Amino acid sequence: LQDAGAIVTAPELAMDTQTATALISGGVAVFVALLGIGGAIVAQLVATRRAFSNSLVMFERQRTAELENRAQERAEAARREEVQRFADERRLTYAKFLRLVRELRECHRVGAEPNDEIRDQYAELRTQIDLLASEPVRAAADRLSDASMLAWQDYSDVRAMFVDAARRELGLPPDSGNQLPAGQDGNMPH
Repeated sequence: LQDAGAIVTAPELAMDTQTATALISGGVAVFVALLGIGGAIVAQLVATRRAFSNSLVMFERQRTAELENRAQERAEAARREEVQRFADERRLTYAKFLRLVRELRECHRVGAEPNDEIRDQYAELRTQIDLLASEPVRAAADRLSDASMLAWQDYSDVRAMFVDAARRELGLPPDSGNQLPAGQDGNMPH
């Protein structure tokens, strides 16, 4: 044993300066490499988290846009359906009006007074036409009402004007067959 202040040296522990420097620099290199790997891992985690949050934001924006588009499509479909229902209501009203004018014309032709039911229906249909129809159709309906007592050709011309105005309002192509020969629309020539 040697004394406590002496350095213990053993032949296996002795190393030269170059080896010690190589070991230290190797250790530092490993440490720096581990720091680099750790930094890369942290950077990858941060980038992944950022990309994930960005993709969530983008997904939410896309979903919001999709929901807005669906809402717009539903509103547009509802609007188209409403327009179609309105057109159907007008078409039905105009057809009833044409039939009622024909009945009024028949009453005038035979010299009879229209009954209360016909008068009530006429008043109701005129109110509906005033509410639903455009100005050209209302004007044509006025002329057709007045023409129910006219000669056949005049009535037929006014009826054709009403039908043309109604078709234009409903967005239908003009009907070249509005000038019906006598009797084809249920009216008798006079």
